[in-house]
This record gives sequence, C-alpha cells and structure tokens, in this order.
Amino acid sequence: MGRIVPIIAILAALIMGLSLAFPEQLRGAGDNGTLLALIQACMVGVLVGSGLFGTKGGEKIGLLTTIKYCAVWIGIALFLVAAYSQRTNFHNLWATITGELNPAAAQSAGSNVRLQTSADGHFWANVAINGQTIRMMVDTGASSIALDPADARKIGLEVDNLMFNIPISTAAGPSRAAAVKLDTVGIGSIVRDRVPAIVMQASGGVSLLGMEYLGQLSEVSAQGDTLLLRD
Repeated sequence: MGRIVPIIAILAALIMGLSLAFPEQLRGAGDNGTLLALIQACMVGVLVGSGLFGTKGGEKIGLLTTIKYCAVWIGIALFLVAAYSQRTNFHNLWATITGELNPAAAQSAGSNVRLQTSADGHFWANVAINGQTIRMMVDTGASSIALDPADARKIGLEVDNLMFNIPISTAAGPSRAAAVKLDTVGIGSIVRDRVPAIVMQASGGVSLLGMEYLGQLSEVSAQGDTLLLRD
C-alpha cells in the first residue's frame, strides 16, 4: 500500500491539472467525449505502465522507480491531450502542405473545400466523376461541365456513339458537343449526383468544371490564392 498512495496522489494532481486546463473538454459532451475517453485511457496506462503492482521480472520495484514510471506515463498523457487539443491546427497545416505540393488536391474541412491556385494562375481540381479521377480546370465562366473526349472515355462513356449536335465555341473556333449525364461529380467531400455535362467532339486537351456543378454549391469564392467551395 505504501507505493499506491503517492501514485494515487500523482493521478489526482494530474486530473486536477487537466480539469483546470481543459474545463469544457472534461465535461465529455459531444466531440469532447473523445478527449475524455483519451484521458481515461491514459489514466489506465499510467496505472498499468507505472508498475503499480510493484514487480518487474519477478523483482520488487522501489518507490522511486515506480514514481519515475508514473512521471513518464503522465508526460505521455499530457502530450496526447495537447496534441488532441491542437488537432484542427495540425489538420490545417497538413492541408496547406499538401495544397502546395499538389494544388489540384482538394483540402476538405467539413462542408468546405479549398483549392490552391496553380503556377499557371488557374484553379485546377482532381474531380471524381463516375468513380474516376479527372484533372479539370475550374471555370466559373463556363455554363457546363465540358469533358475532353479522352477524359470522357476514361470515365466509361462511349464517345463514338454520342450525338454531337450542340454547337459550341472553343479557343480553336466553332465546334460541336454531345449532352450526357454524369452519375456522380465530386471534389473532396462535396458530391453531386446526376449532373448534366457535355462531351466535346474535338479534343482540346482540357476538361472544364463549369456551373452545372459549381452553381449547385452555396458559395464559390476566390480568396487570394485560394478558391473556397462551400456545400
């Protein structure tokens, strides 16, 4: 029992310190219940890992050694709690890093998606269409989703069987396109079903993400080098 008393005192001090540092989180409501469960798990770890039962390899552990084990586990517990409390900042930092490395990669945060501008000054997005990923230029001036023939084939459309009866204007001049329906169109966490689109008859090497998708969102706004999409 001599060893247990100081361990209990240390645990009590740790719980008191956490309750002062994180008063709202320790109530265990909503998402904060995860933090409470984490702390409880750490408490169990302290009890088990500290050599509470007083043996190591069949030999008795002294009080000083037991307290040292407690200190190590308490440090681990505090680190985990601190890391959890900063999880949003870690997520934002990681999103920024991945956005710089791959501007077309969507940075999802709940119902919001952010895209970083590319070196060419345009916003590009890796768009999930019918289960395939297509790199598309985001164009708020385009009324439709316009797919290059190669991208249309990639998502499983039978381009040769389409009826190209829609006159369109392209950078190369007048052309024609065919109307299609896409089963799913998504950027990050924002997904729409049965979205109208067109397939261009002549290849321009670029597929455009226009207002048939963007117009269904509650917000599309450029903020410096970032494009915000809000579901």
